[in-house]
Amino acid sequence: MKKKTPFRRSIWKSDSRYDHSDRTIEERRTIGRLAWINAAKINVAPIAPEQLVEIGASIKRMPKANIATYENVTDFLNEGIAHEGAGIPILICMLAAETVDDGDYPPIDRKVVNGLKRHNAAAADRYDLIAASMAGSANRRRVRTFSEVYVREVIPVWQKLRVRKSAAEADNYLANKGSEKKR
Repeated sequence: MKKKTPFRRSIWKSDSRYDHSDRTIEERRTIGRLAWINAAKINVAPIAPEQLVEIGASIKRMPKANIATYENVTDFLNEGIAHEGAGIPILICMLAAETVDDGDYPPIDRKVVNGLKRHNAAAADRYDLIAASMAGSANRRRVRTFSEVYVREVIPVWQKLRVRKSAAEADNYLANKGSEKKR
């Protein structure tokens, strides 16, 4: 039996409903305007399309995860958090989903952090630093703390999981582990 995914939507799958390449300019303007109205009503600032293009360019400049440094991740996140609506977890998930090898970098969210803590209990205190860095508004101090732990602790665990699992399977494994009830 296939294990249920812990996520309502997956960053690892594309959804053709969001591909606007065949739309007319007027339709794209309408989509942009209505998306902004939707965001205003649900009180969530969307990342503007031109800023998404900038984030995409930053992702393309990132080295492979196995050679990424703390400084690479810090620089990427500091550039990204300047965009309205972009926080550490969103930027890291974009990096994860858009890397050349589909999932070269690990995604991050509350469930994954909890799963990392259960997968590697010896590093739980360091994963708590990541969780604290993701809470609230992103700033340079939180980015530095996050980047250091992400590069030193999260990427190596992710790479070991990826030896036998796809990106989506590794993500689901950690999130399911993070969702388990404590015994």
